[in-house]
Amino acid sequence: MFLDQTYPDKHLLIIQNSDVSQTLDKQYDNITLINKTGFSCVGDIYMYAREHIANDTDAFCVYDDDDIYQRDHIEQGVAGLKRGGLKAYKPEYSYFKHGDNKVTKIKNVLEPSWFVRYDVIKEQGFNLAHASSHLKWINWCLHNKQVFEDPKGPATFTYTWGNPERPTSKTTGLADKPESFSIHRERSQDHGDQIITPWTPEQLAPVYLAGKDLA
Repeated sequence: MFLDQTYPDKHLLIIQNSDVSQTLDKQYDNITLINKTGFSCVGDIYMYAREHIANDTDAFCVYDDDDIYQRDHIEQGVAGLKRGGLKAYKPEYSYFKHGDNKVTKIKNVLEPSWFVRYDVIKEQGFNLAHASSHLKWINWCLHNKQVFEDPKGPATFTYTWGNPERPTSKTTGLADKPESFSIHRERSQDHGDQIITPWTPEQLAPVYLAGKDLA
């Protein structure tokens, strides 16, 4: 989905923290893959990733591999940042995809749909936690009234909570358990041929469609 994004000036950083190393199917100018283990929590991964983001980066967003991002997600996010003139932008609504594949439009409380000026990420960083890792920079933005929530902002993001066809172990679902990160890693060992390969347009088309509320 990242390579299919309409916005041209972008870079994807993948921190692959399984014991099973992976490679990209080929070299990409705008994708960096780092295989590294030893993290204590999700926030620890984000803090490490921050060290590998170019200093001249203007905007930051999260790209979870189990969620759905419409082709204009980055384009709309960057436009929203410019339109609002603040440090962060989010549309008023996003989509939520339930384990039963039902998709609903919800009031936006989902941090993966946010776009934030990268200087905030550099200065504030992340909490060393699982579900609350983003709250450090989010709370700074809220406290300083630096969030532009646009009621007319297009909903380009779908948060996917479970997939009956591909069961996963989510750290956010076990956020109250100290061992949740270890459990997540133990249950995430099936990497197929260990080569990260982009999907074809034919493969992506039904996924984009499944990420929208068609009711």
